[in-house]
Amino acid sequence: MEFTNITGFIGIIFLSVYFFRQKKRRHLLQEGISTEGTVIDLIEESSHRNGSMIYPVVRFMMKDGSWITAKYSDGSSPSLFKKREKVNLVYKEEDPESYLIISNKVQLSEMAFLVIGTIFSAYYGYCLLK
Repeated sequence: MEFTNITGFIGIIFLSVYFFRQKKRRHLLQEGISTEGTVIDLIEESSHRNGSMIYPVVRFMMKDGSWITAKYSDGSSPSLFKKREKVNLVYKEEDPESYLIISNKVQLSEMAFLVIGTIFSAYYGYCLLK
């Protein structure tokens, strides 16, 4: 039974991450400013829990002409991006460093959270009904 509870907990965590990211995505797409940026660096950060994650650093021009260089908040392993890659992004004028990269690669990685969360939650529900 303990394994079943852990499975349910993991499912809830993955689904929560997915829905949180979708809410942020919707908000930024509605309220944000679209532009193009360039991945200028990839930063690898180690964590004792998650292993190593790679975060792109993107440089882009805001609508007022000033430049922003900021590390993307979501990392991956392996990296979804390459140095010098052009990316489309959306940012909020009052917080440009909290931007969202608009990419099929990002959406596919987010879909993985939905699929994994659904599978784990469905298994948990199945075990409860058994």
